[in-house]
Amino acid sequence: MILAQSIGWSQDFTVPTVTLTDTDSDNIVSNSDVVTITATFSESMAATPTLSLSGITTDTLMTATASASVWTYAWTVSTSVNSVTATVSGTDLAGNNYSGTESLTLKSSLYADVIH
Repeated sequence: MILAQSIGWSQDFTVPTVTLTDTDSDNIVSNSDVVTITATFSESMAATPTLSLSGITTDTLMTATASASVWTYAWTVSTSVNSVTATVSGTDLAGNNYSGTESLTLKSSLYADVIH
């Protein structure tokens, strides 16, 4: 007796999404503050995602958490910061690159009340 067996597979073409959050309640930071930026992806990431802070660092490796979809970066604020935008990049387990525009902006307390 021969049994027919069907083996199915599917390709994942879904691009991951991300939500960025941080530990600063108002996104106005002061010198020497340590702000943890968290990237929560919609699915597990294959390799370590990277974070860029405008004018400070580019493609810095994030730190893993207990979940392969949640990554963090601890940033110590310096006095030279006026405003910083954080962005991330990464690739999911199927090889799909995150290509969204999610960002997070943090401003220095020294410049937060200045009217331009």
